[in-house]
Amino acid sequence: MHYRKTAFILLFFLTAGILIPAAGNAVNKDTVRRFALVVGANDGGKERPKLRYAVTDAKAFTYLLQKIGGVFPIDCIFLVEPDREAFMNGLARLRDKIQNAQASANKIEMIFYYSGHSDEEAVLLGPDKIAYKNIKQAIERTPADVRIAILDSCSSGAFTRLKGGKMRPPFLIDSSYDMKGYAFLTSSSSDEVSQESDRLQSSFFTHYLIAGLRGAADMSLDGRVTLNEAYQYAYHETLLKTEKTLGGPQHPNYNIQMSGTGDVVMTDIRNSSAILTLDKTLQGRIFIRDTDEHVILEMRKPGGRAMQIGLEEGKYSISNEREQALFETQVDLALGQEFVLAPSHFTEIQREPALARGREEKIHAEYNDQGLKVVPWDFCLTPDAEQYGNIIHYYVFGLVGTYSVQLDGFAISLGPNVVKSDSRGAMFSCIGNYVGGKMQAAQLSGIFNICRGEMEGIQFSGVLNEAENNVTGVQYAGIASMNNGSLAGAQIGGVFTFAKGRVKGVQTAGVFTMAAGPLLGAQAAGVFTWAEGQVEGAQAAGVFALAEGKVAGFQVAGIFTHTPEDLEGVQAATVNIAGRSRGLQVGVLNIAGEQNGVPVGLVNISENGSVEVVAWHDSLADFNLGVKCRAGYFYSIISTSKQSPRASFDEGWGAGLHYGGHIPLRPFYLELDLGYSVQNNRPTDRYDASDLQIAQARLLAGITWWDRFSLFIGTGAAYIYRGEFHNRETPDTRFPIHTSEWELIEEKWEPITLAGAAFSF
Repeated sequence: MHYRKTAFILLFFLTAGILIPAAGNAVNKDTVRRFALVVGANDGGKERPKLRYAVTDAKAFTYLLQKIGGVFPIDCIFLVEPDREAFMNGLARLRDKIQNAQASANKIEMIFYYSGHSDEEAVLLGPDKIAYKNIKQAIERTPADVRIAILDSCSSGAFTRLKGGKMRPPFLIDSSYDMKGYAFLTSSSSDEVSQESDRLQSSFFTHYLIAGLRGAADMSLDGRVTLNEAYQYAYHETLLKTEKTLGGPQHPNYNIQMSGTGDVVMTDIRNSSAILTLDKTLQGRIFIRDTDEHVILEMRKPGGRAMQIGLEEGKYSISNEREQALFETQVDLALGQEFVLAPSHFTEIQREPALARGREEKIHAEYNDQGLKVVPWDFCLTPDAEQYGNIIHYYVFGLVGTYSVQLDGFAISLGPNVVKSDSRGAMFSCIGNYVGGKMQAAQLSGIFNICRGEMEGIQFSGVLNEAENNVTGVQYAGIASMNNGSLAGAQIGGVFTFAKGRVKGVQTAGVFTMAAGPLLGAQAAGVFTWAEGQVEGAQAAGVFALAEGKVAGFQVAGIFTHTPEDLEGVQAATVNIAGRSRGLQVGVLNIAGEQNGVPVGLVNISENGSVEVVAWHDSLADFNLGVKCRAGYFYSIISTSKQSPRASFDEGWGAGLHYGGHIPLRPFYLELDLGYSVQNNRPTDRYDASDLQIAQARLLAGITWWDRFSLFIGTGAAYIYRGEFHNRETPDTRFPIHTSEWELIEEKWEPITLAGAAFSF
């Protein structure tokens, strides 16, 4: 962004003492520039269950756009759990970005993606509703050549129906590309639900859309995926995988209003960090998982032709189902590597039998029907997964470890406790605990606790806590605590805490805290805090605080605060950076994309401001030279001055600082500021209390020519004083105490008149 480039130029000038004119970037008029607004919202209001993967899907889609989708991070707006105001502000910001880029790009494209709740009329953001027609109007008013909107939500087909869109087979467009207009894609028809998959940890539609964009949809084998190819793939795979689900078949929809020929290229696989090429001899269903066993891609691979898949560098587990057999292999992709995967790389594995889960409310006969056995009490020295894999325990004691498919009580062990379903009691262990379902009571461990489900009680550990779902109680760890769901209680860690969902309570750690969702409470850490959503509470850290969403609360850090979205609260640090500021920034360096608030600092920079070289003559000094940084309606001036011999002053050099407000009256302007300067005999002398001190108040009027050059005159008043220190000693000769006192030796008031010029970069 322009204001960040200006900040770097200014910092170089201040440190080196040399003014360097800002060089404009060369503009390539033949380029296509793509902008994106991506929204993820799990919360659809009190009457609807919270989604698990809407925010995750939005995050994955943003990552894909920035990696191989042609969207620079600076041109992408990502919103997590926004309210109505934040959502509409995001659309307005996207429109502003596109308007500002029209002069520097030959063609502009925009992508809008929403994953969350909706009904037949509107998208649902917590208690707020935004009608489809309002969203469509905002998109249609955006001055882009190509506008693509993708909605992954229930009944989203009503969005396309507003202009006659219907559920129909995939559209076909010629291979050449000269298209203008819009395309609206939805994950379901107007009367269907859009479904999520726990196995995929994603919605069906977004998962297969992303898989297609990574290369699974590249039917032309040219290394690029078009809008047509991506839609065809997502349509067929979503319908295929939802035909037998409880939610029923899900039919993605589309509505196209484009003119010209060709199709929009959505992704370029060749820009991936690494490429996995599926050999033409490989066929069947392919599953690609990362090191966390998350399904990155699932696809049907036909034989007879090779396919390229764009991935990031790292280790992957790849499975291949073919000829009623299952094969598996491991691949470690290096940065920039293209790996050709053939059937010879795979090893056949035996399928594991599925284990049915029971509920403790069922009678024992029902458990027996599922092959489960109830054992109220047990005592063991060693865990045996085969022996206890079908047992439901009520109370268990184990000196080395325990294992059960379900626990309805408590377990005491010096080794690990393993539960594959609900744990409704308490678990105690010196080494570890693990619950595969939800836990409603407490876990206590000397080393670690892991609950891969909902937790409504307390986790306590000397080393690590982890709960991969909602935490409504308290997590505490001597080193770390993590939660991949929503946190409505508190996390306390000696080193760092982590919550991947919404944080409504308090996170505190000695080193690091992180919330991947919105922060509605408080984060406090000795070094670093980070919130990927909006902040409505407070972030406080000893070094720096980051927020990816809007800040309506406080960000306080010793060195650095940053939010790329709106600032409506307070930022206080040595360096503060905000996307658009409507609040208060307090620091040495304040940077904002658009400054509509109040910046208080030595250097203030924004896109709606300027950086100027200012030179003037006044009744206090023959010559003054300074750097003026204006952000919005406020500015600061750092200056140096040269005094000549006269009756009221000694000859010498001065250094000053002014802070004031700017009132534009095109082409005229008024300014009012307060200043403070110190005069020294020579610039090499050290400043001390005996130097001449000058406090000023000034009123200036100016006129601007050619948008860069201005002349100004002004008047004001100055309070001038000088003092010195006197060393004193108490009269007590036995215990003499030496003190130093400052004494005013000279003071006066003088009027100020001035005239000067300024040049803006």
